[in-house]
Amino acid sequence: MKRSIKIGVLIFSRHESSRLPGKALLDISGRELLGRVIDRSKQISGITGVSVATSDRNIDDKIAIFAKSHGVDVFRGSFDDVAKRAMEACNFYGWDAFVRICGDRPFFDVSIVNDAVAKMKDQACDLVTTSGKHALPPGLTAEVISLPAIDRCYSQFNTRHQEHLTSFFYEHEYKFDIRYMNYLSISKNVYPTTLVVDTDVDLQRATWIAKELELRESASDQSAKMLLDLATRWDQQHVNNTD
Repeated sequence: MKRSIKIGVLIFSRHESSRLPGKALLDISGRELLGRVIDRSKQISGITGVSVATSDRNIDDKIAIFAKSHGVDVFRGSFDDVAKRAMEACNFYGWDAFVRICGDRPFFDVSIVNDAVAKMKDQACDLVTTSGKHALPPGLTAEVISLPAIDRCYSQFNTRHQEHLTSFFYEHEYKFDIRYMNYLSISKNVYPTTLVVDTDVDLQRATWIAKELELRESASDQSAKMLLDLATRWDQQHVNNTD
């Protein structure tokens, strides 16, 4: 009988940010950035749990306290070695694979992540990802990563691979079983914008999008296309097109 793999969600978050200090707990129209990410993560189907994976440094105590107060687990590990933190978290929770969610993506599309989880469960592989030829705009990328795959290649990781834990997979894709998901109509070639919150400009865009969503009759209908249309509209109004 085929064994059902256990997939969890790891939200990677830290309080320190050089470009936007303390961004994880900054307010976006009445809800903290990390809170918005947690809210969406709880809606993902086919998973066995959600955990905020932060560092074991004192500065990230605020992240841990916030996450616990919002009903999700917390795993604390290495600050620099994110890959090691992920591996240790999966081993702690008994997960075979994990959804990688960055804590600066308040508008990721749950349906796309659900598709990625379903693909991993249907036919286990090393990586399910939207970061192929027709990659999605920043903030919508979905990745489900196999723990055994990371275990197999971790010894070859350099410092950059440890920080950006899937970079090794893309650089050596011939070594792995990678399943690429394509969403041509909402690729970054079609929508050259971002839904990531990494700068003050990003925060302004995200706050405006959140307020626009609040004005709509069906707040639950937040498709990737709708969000990208809003982001593009904001960019046209506020960002110099020659930049």
